[in-house]
Amino acid sequence: IIIATLAESYDIKSRLIHNAVQLSLQLDLSLIITSELTSYFGTFNSILIYDSLLRPRYITNK
Repeated sequence: IIIATLAESYDIKSRLIHNAVQLSLQLDLSLIITSELTSYFGTFNSILIYDSLLRPRYITNK
């Protein structure tokens, strides 16, 4: 499941999703959520990747 929110551009969003999918395949993760988490992480376009038990496994920035 991939949920993508607003990104600065289509290219950035596509790259974020592509990278997240590739990473999830490498790490055998099943749920990917991309979100703008500026208030919590202080940055735009953060990617949170969760495992099948909904535990955060990886956070990356653009």
